[in-house]
This record gives sequence, structure tokens and C-alpha cells, in this order.
Amino acid sequence: MTPERRRATPIPRIPPSRPLVAAHRGASGLVAEHTELAYEAAIDSGADALECDVRLTRDGHLVCVHDRTVNRTSDGVGPVSEMDLARLDTLDFSSWYDTTSAEWPDAADRRLRDEPYLAGVAPDRHTAGGVLTLETLLGLVRDASREVRLLVETKHPTRYAGLVEKELVRVLRRFGWAGRPWEVTERASVRRRAAHPDGRVSVMSFAPVALRRVRLLAPDLPTVLLMDRLMRGRRDGGLPAGVGVAGPGRVDLSMTTGKIDPRYGDPSATAPPWDDIERLLTDAQLYWIITVRTNGRPHAVPLVGVWQDGAFAFCTGREEQKQRNLDANPYVALTTGTTGASGWNVGKDIVVEGTAQRVTAADALQVLADAWFAKYGEDWRFEVRGEEFVEVSHSGGSTEGGALVYRVKPAKVIAFGDAHGQTTYRF
Repeated sequence: MTPERRRATPIPRIPPSRPLVAAHRGASGLVAEHTELAYEAAIDSGADALECDVRLTRDGHLVCVHDRTVNRTSDGVGPVSEMDLARLDTLDFSSWYDTTSAEWPDAADRRLRDEPYLAGVAPDRHTAGGVLTLETLLGLVRDASREVRLLVETKHPTRYAGLVEKELVRVLRRFGWAGRPWEVTERASVRRRAAHPDGRVSVMSFAPVALRRVRLLAPDLPTVLLMDRLMRGRRDGGLPAGVGVAGPGRVDLSMTTGKIDPRYGDPSATAPPWDDIERLLTDAQLYWIITVRTNGRPHAVPLVGVWQDGAFAFCTGREEQKQRNLDANPYVALTTGTTGASGWNVGKDIVVEGTAQRVTAADALQVLADAWFAKYGEDWRFEVRGEEFVEVSHSGGSTEGGALVYRVKPAKVIAFGDAHGQTTYRF
């Protein structure tokens, strides 16, 4: 007879007496993100908690890198998941960040240069640029002169799937910060939970399945579901199984309001909240893209696409004019809106300016293909083959040989709309 499973009783969490300040990727406004120096600076600055992103290397080590590739934050190129720790440790993850751009730096060593006459003068200057491992960061937190919390985000999708959470729990358990696993009593059918979680480390992710894995492996670890918007089917605010807390994945305080330009509209107009603009970009069914021909003339065509994680994604055939234009000039403008449908002064039009960048990673392409299908259904259904989309729907579009996929991260967004106002949002 199969024994009855007992539902675990949630452990009550006592909220802090005041808001806590968490250092995002360390003191990343002063020092290169996800470096030991960045986290040391955050602790010295009085941060209550440190935040980090972790990815699994080819040989099974967790390293602190936000992006899927090392291209942006190091002098190397390629996906983190395809490199072993030894290779990552040869890369420079520090010098890409220009710490000397400020007129008056807050620390003298930010003005130092690697010149011969300085050799031996600044022995305490940290010059290591290799990748930061999670174990090193945990050691820094453990050895801090005061208690500091750690917020760990696991990045998905990834080719290693649940191995990320498995390794994370294993490493945390070595430091004594994973609580106790499900424990078997004398009766093997009865399991109980630890009663006193440490609470020093919390695990975050945009992927609910990742948090379910953590709850199975280490029930005492606090988990947080990161969200850009309410989940489909959970408009009532409910959370998936295994998730007790949800939080915003991105809060851009500088973008809560745009700036009205009185020269080109009614100065009394009210700037629409950025959330409203992003909702229009998300819900729009058709867009126009303007690229630049090699002779400097503009080229404009309508197309479908998806607004995903703060950027616009579209695809194009290799032989299309816009692809030939992008080969020479990646700068584009996108527009969508409703002005004119019910009168010249009713509705809202949006223009997005930015740089088109190829998306080639299979996991990122699959996320976008799923987003296309969720938005357009069978009209636009793609399969990921190699580094391209291949259309398997019957929309009438021609993508023989595959379609290249691009993302446009906005540099500037301009909204024209009701009350004859023009609002600019800069990024």
C-alpha cells in the first residue's frame, strides 16, 4: 500500500524591519559587474545584500556571469556554457569597464595606470580579471565583518537545465546555507522538514520550474519568482507551485516617466507612463521597420514581430532588401500605433530607435519562436534550425533557406499621441 504523502507546512518568514539595500551584480555602478572588487566595494558601502547571476560552465562550475556569452563583459567571445573554468579564468572580466570616465573618482586607485614606474608601488591593487566563481563569492560573504545576505539568480533557458539548481544547492550546502534536505525518519514513508532555515541565501529565477527544483532539493531555501508582467492564467495574482514570493525582474526608476517636448506638441500634455508604452509595443500586431540602403536612402516595410524582455525581435530572409541594408548599417527605426484610425488627433504612435543585433543561440531563438506562436498562433509558427528560423506555418511568407532573427534594444523611444503631445524616453 502506498503511504499517504504529507503536505509540508510552509515556514513563516519574518519580514525585515526596514527595506534592505541589495547591490545588483555588486557595486556595478563603480566597478565592473560580477567581479570580486565589485562585491567588496558593495560590502564596504554598507549594502545589506548582494545579488548575482550564475551560469554553469562546461565542466560543471557555477560562475557569476549575467549574459549567455562573455562578449559584453570580457575580452573573450562565446557562450559561457561552452567554456570550462580554466578557459574562463584566462579572460579579463574587469578592464572592459571604464572606471576613469568620471572627473573625480571616489578612490585614488581608479586613476592608476599600468606603467613601469608604478610597479610595486600599489601592492594592494587587485588586478585579477578572471571569472568570479560562486564559491569565491560565498567565501567573501562568509568572511565579511558583518552579516550580508546573498540573492542568487539562476539563468534560464540553458542547455544544462536542472543541473544548475542541483549544483547550486550542493555548493550552498557545503557552506551550511541550504538548510537540511528532506529527512527520512525511522518510518521511511514519513518525511519532515528542518524547522529553522538560515535565510542567508535566497534563490531567484524567471523560470518557475527552476524554483520547483530548488524546493525539492532544499525546501528551506527561500525562493523568489522574478516577473516582468503577470503570468498567463494567473491574473488573480496567484503563484505557481513551490513559489512563495514574487518580485519585479526589472525596475528602471529613470523610465517611470518620459519627457514632454514642448516644441513639438502641447506643453500641457501629460507624459504616458512607460508601462503603457511597453504594453502597446507588446500588443501591436503589425509594425513598420525603416532601414538604410547603402546609398543612404531609407527603406520601409511592414512586418510582424514580438516585444520581448525590453527589446523588439523580428526576422528577415537573407535575400530581402532589409537584410542587405542591415549588412551595411545595423541602425533601424521601428514604428507602430493607432493614430489616424479614428481621427488625426486620436490614438498613439510609437517610434523605437536602436541597433539590430543577430540572435543565434538556439535557446534564445526557441524563446522567441515560442513568443511568436503565443502571439500569432499558427499564422507565424517557426522551428529553430541551426542559427535560424524556419517557417512551418502557412502565412504565405517565404522563408526558404531560413530567416535570420534580430533584436533591437531601444536607445530612444518617442511616443506621439492624445492631446498632440510628444514624449521621449531615453535608455
